[in-house]
Amino acid sequence: MRSELSPVTSSVAVDAKRKTQDAKRATLYVFRLAFFALLVAAAALRFTNLNWDQFQHVHPDERFIVWVADSISQPASLRAAFDPAVSTIDPFRWPPGAGDLAGQSRGYAYGHFPLYLLVLVSHAAAALGQFAGPGLPAALRPAAEFATHLAAYDYLALVGRALSGLCDLGCSVSFISWAGARTAGRPACSPLLPTPSPSCLSS
Repeated sequence: MRSELSPVTSSVAVDAKRKTQDAKRATLYVFRLAFFALLVAAAALRFTNLNWDQFQHVHPDERFIVWVADSISQPASLRAAFDPAVSTIDPFRWPPGAGDLAGQSRGYAYGHFPLYLLVLVSHAAAALGQFAGPGLPAALRPAAEFATHLAAYDYLALVGRALSGLCDLGCSVSFISWAGARTAGRPACSPLLPTPSPSCLSS
């Protein structure tokens, strides 16, 4: 014969389950708070004093990437973009406007994606600053004026450092947190999830 719980026993069981879930939810929220505090601390360390070398470009690898990025410009046509002799986006040869260096190899040994991302972001920021600057409140115009210089040689390193910091925060720290939760066998409890998963609260 199947036994049934009395209403009182059933209510106690429901209350106990609710308290357990509330405790797990509170623990998860504390963990998320600690995680985002870690992100804030990492951001503070990563983005403080980006111009640490005062535009001197003392890092050799960074300086070479910026040197190449500063020479990249919009090609005249799609065909010209893929013609090594006249391409203005080829990092392995100096473009036609490089004077005596035009067409010569420049020994670029770094990735294409960071280079093109740096060029695109810096020029987009400069264009946005020029476009939006005049219509902004007076308090925000200095920021727009600063943005107009981001595609210049001296400022490209700052853009690259900012992008590198964002990748560190968005990829490294976040991925490690997700991997840690997955390794522990509780991927549903990752702090990257917007709301607690039922499987996390019930596990």
